[in-house]
Formats: sequence, structure tokens, C-alpha cells
Amino acid sequence: MSEPLPPLFRRVGDLLLCDPLVCLRPPCLTDNPELCSAINESLAEMAPFLSWVGQGYSLEKGRTWLGDVCDDDHPAPLEIAFIIEQRPADILAGAISLYNSDSTARSVE
Repeated sequence: MSEPLPPLFRRVGDLLLCDPLVCLRPPCLTDNPELCSAINESLAEMAPFLSWVGQGYSLEKGRTWLGDVCDDDHPAPLEIAFIIEQRPADILAGAISLYNSDSTARSVE
């Protein structure tokens, strides 16, 4: 019998990685309006490096991504996502994802 496959998205539960200036936390569906706004404010800087940005980031695209990363059972590439908040005002500044986690090598990309 083969071993079960790992979850395709990994939730980090209530994990918070914070310092006085920045906090990384798990995303939630209610982040969508602020996330879309942060991405759209940075289109010129992001577009040359991130093809998915395109001509703008819609609430629909945000709902799809957040639905994926907030759902452990969604069939997509392995991704561990975090929301980036600026401290001390807790302003959503963006998101970051880690891919291809390897627990035996203790590494991610």
C-alpha cells in the first residue's frame, strides 16, 4: 500500500512571525479587499517579475487564490502562504508563498 500524499496546500494554523515592523500570518478569506488593493498599488513594480499580475488584480482572482490557500483539500501545487502586515498599524502590505517544502531536507523554495 502506498503512503498517502501530503496536503497540496499547507495551513500554518495560528502561527504568527512578528517583529516590531512586520508580521507574517496565515491568510483568511476576509483579506481579499486589502490584498487586491495592495497588489494593484504595486502593479508597476511587480508586473516585470510576476506574470500573473497582468493588467490588474481583481477581487475574483483574490477570492480564487485565497480560497485555494485557505482550503487544505484544494488540488493545486504545494504552497504555504502568508499575509505580510506592516506594524504597528497592522496594514496589509502583500503576501508571500513558500513552495516545494521538503521535510527530510528541512527546506523550501
